[in-house]
Amino acid sequence: MDGASVVGEGPGWTWWRTPSGVWVEVADDLACVLPPEAAAGVVSIAWPRGRWRFTFRGDPVPYEAPMAVRADPSLTCAMTVLAAAKQAKVHGDADVRATFGELASREPADGLTAGETTGVLDVRAPTEPERDSLVDVVVAQARARATRDRTRVEVDRDEIHGPLVLDALAVRTLTDEVGAVEIGSPGADRAARAVRRGERAVTLVVRERDERLIRAALAALS
Repeated sequence: MDGASVVGEGPGWTWWRTPSGVWVEVADDLACVLPPEAAAGVVSIAWPRGRWRFTFRGDPVPYEAPMAVRADPSLTCAMTVLAAAKQAKVHGDADVRATFGELASREPADGLTAGETTGVLDVRAPTEPERDSLVDVVVAQARARATRDRTRVEVDRDEIHGPLVLDALAVRTLTDEVGAVEIGSPGADRAARAVRRGERAVTLVVRERDERLIRAALAALS
């Protein structure tokens, strides 16, 4: 489209590079941030985000061992995932988003329970205090659950940032040229990473995949 090229794509997003060097993320409105009357929005600020890596450790035992003698990290992990889901609902009015992903378990041999289970808690919120408040609750509940399960949990911070301002010139261009409304978003992951690398990037959020609108946006930034 007008010299722009697709660099990557996935469910609900396409990652473009324009001839002028601007990275453009075109994303479906999966985060539900578009105003009802808007067909498209341009993200001026990516919300504060953070990833916390949880490592749960226990003692593998044969499958036939009763629950009373187990120290199963998978159980602690499962309860922590449920705790995160509950806190996301509790903080829903504040628009905080929380997701557990990248779950994996390691068993030393067939027929033995896990010795280690890992997962990543991803949290996005309009402000850093709102984000960190949810994380503090989940971490506290994970540690309390580990004590009850006779397991151990470690939590490491990974890829945490405050609000990120996307390319201001690109934002103004898309509001002027294609009528996109300026918005904040818990998404814009690819554009946010590019901005953190010091590159020009912007995210266009669309209600529907309108090729004419996307073409016009890319042309305006080329």
